[in-house]
Amino acid sequence: AHAAAARFGVTPQAVWKALADGDPDRIGRPQRRPGRDPRPVEIGGLHFASQRKASRALGFSDDYLSHALTRGGRAARERILAA
Repeated sequence: AHAAAARFGVTPQAVWKALADGDPDRIGRPQRRPGRDPRPVEIGGLHFASQRKASRALGFSDDYLSHALTRGGRAARERILAA
């Protein structure tokens, strides 16, 4: 845990917490801004706890879904539904 913490610039406790939560991929990622609770989202009949989790589950980057839905066009929406 200490080596991973040093590598990613976080505390060893952050590494252990991520492992205990079953989400080691979040180690070293910037955390979301405080005060914004994630809202559930439904895409093609699938339900997700947040846009970020939906984006990850569909194989996109963390913020792809958010950007595609706010700025993307028809092609972006079709890519999301095809995933």
